[in-house]
Amino acid sequence: MKYQVQYSKAAIRDLDRIWTEVFEASRSYDITEKYINDLMKKVDAKALYP
Repeated sequence: MKYQVQYSKAAIRDLDRIWTEVFEASRSYDITEKYINDLMKKVDAKALYP
């Protein structure tokens, strides 16, 4: 059974902060989006085994 991942407001703020920091470090929208997408895929994978 796979559960649905629900992000809290604090988690969403953290993701926004992470996005900003990665973008400032890389200056690349593509790299930043890939990093965030990879991170969220790892979180979503945990929905199988919470």
